[in-house]
Amino acid sequence: MPRTGGIYNAPAGTKGIPNTTIQSAPYNALIDDLVQDANAARPITAGGTGATNATDARLNIGALASADLLAAPTKAVPVDNDGMVITDSEDSGKIKRVLWSVIKDKLKAFFDPIYQRALDAVGAIELNNALAANADTLIDFHSSFPAVDFDFRIIRRSGVNGAAELYNNGTGGMAFRSAGGGFSFDKDITTSGSFQANGGSLNVQAATSGGNAHTWYRKKDGNWGVITYMDGASGAYTVSMANGVSFNFNTDGTFNAGGKVYAGAGAYLNTDGNPYGSRWNTWGSYYAFDAINARIEQRASDYANAVVANRPTGDRCWAVGFWDGDGAQPYFNGAPGVTRFPCDKSTVDSMAVFALLQYTGPASSLGPNQLINSAELAYANVGSGDAAYRPQGTWMLFGRINRAVGTPQGLISIWQRKY
Repeated sequence: MPRTGGIYNAPAGTKGIPNTTIQSAPYNALIDDLVQDANAARPITAGGTGATNATDARLNIGALASADLLAAPTKAVPVDNDGMVITDSEDSGKIKRVLWSVIKDKLKAFFDPIYQRALDAVGAIELNNALAANADTLIDFHSSFPAVDFDFRIIRRSGVNGAAELYNNGTGGMAFRSAGGGFSFDKDITTSGSFQANGGSLNVQAATSGGNAHTWYRKKDGNWGVITYMDGASGAYTVSMANGVSFNFNTDGTFNAGGKVYAGAGAYLNTDGNPYGSRWNTWGSYYAFDAINARIEQRASDYANAVVANRPTGDRCWAVGFWDGDGAQPYFNGAPGVTRFPCDKSTVDSMAVFALLQYTGPASSLGPNQLINSAELAYANVGSGDAAYRPQGTWMLFGRINRAVGTPQGLISIWQRKY
């Protein structure tokens, strides 16, 4: 009898009854039914495929044929979430899917120790590009996914004198690090970009004892334009230009310039030591030497003009200041009324003249260059109370006067009228 919902049930009347004879008809019907069910397509619910041929069976259970796998389109670069079908030996051979990311990790963990151990025993690795002809030899490193031509490359250019290169194909930089000593280069270092030192200092050391330590600055054509160097013998630092001009910073603190030394836009120091600047022009010239000279000349001229303007008319004289008591002319070692010096009272009162005067002021100690008003002065032989014969203005003492309390007036010294 057919299955119902994939479930097999024996035909009715086929079960035996105890202590009775089994009848052949029901028994044979059961046998025929079992034979028919065994040869029919077993349903999936009973552990079958529901089909009598492989094609229908694969379709019923969703299985793929090998031909289908071979005919499937290829994928050049798998990504981490792609999967592969395997049979699980730990789960009765069941078909399961494994991600590509897991397969990569397993392969790496498996092969890394093998290749590491293999390289430990290798003394040298030779790369010769098959030596079919002169050609570049290289080692490529891949650290990005999906893979490109290379991420980093070590290159030995072709030929006996080919250059060696380290080439980073990414946008990142290249670092050389050492836990111990530094890096040594016995030839020139050439860069098409800038050279940057982030360690806080750039050291340039002389090649020999007493030799110079140079830094060269070159033009695009390779010719040098500026050299800076430390003199190995003196220790001086020099900036030298291709046109022959040099600037020296000496160890004694001095500085030598091969030309003018500028301060700002217009002021400078000439090689002959003469400063130049607009500030000097207030004295008549932009050059300091000429401006100072003009200033000295001007001050001398002004002083001379002032002296001439204030000098007494007639000849200079020394006014001794002895009076004959009648208010007439002063005399010097002569008879009263006879002038032996061409001086008169107006001459004595003029600026810058000298006179022998007596100090008639209060008790005091006066020293050189001290200024005294004429109210405390009188001519040498005039009484202290006779104001008519006192000089005019302010006078400067050229000697020293010590007049104690109680001593008489009339201490005489040389004085010069100042004001």
